[in-house]
Amino acid sequence: SADTASVPATQTEQPVTPAVPVVPTTPIEPVTPPAEPVIPPAESATPVEPMTPPAESATPVEPAAPVEPAAPVEPAAITVDDETASAPISSAPASGQ
Repeated sequence: SADTASVPATQTEQPVTPAVPVVPTTPIEPVTPPAEPVIPPAESATPVEPMTPPAESATPVEPAAPVEPAAPVEPAAITVDDETASAPISSAPASGQ
C-alpha cells in the first residue's frame, strides 16, 4: 500500500507546482499597492467618532415635543369654518329682507 500512496502523490505535486507560482505571482503584485490607500480611509474612521457626541444631542431633541403646539393648527381650520358660517348667516337675513 505504501508504494501506491507514493505514486499518486508525485503526480499531483508535478502539475500543482507550475500552476501555483504563475497565478499568485501576478495578482499579488497589484493587490499590494491598492492595499496602501485602504489604510488612509481607516484613519478617517477616527473623525467619525465625533459623530457619536452629536448622537447624544438626540436626547435634547426630545424637547421637539413642543412641536405638539402644531395642534393649534386645527383651531385654525375652525376659524375658516366660522368665516364661511358667518358669510351664509349675513346673506340669510339679506335674502329675508
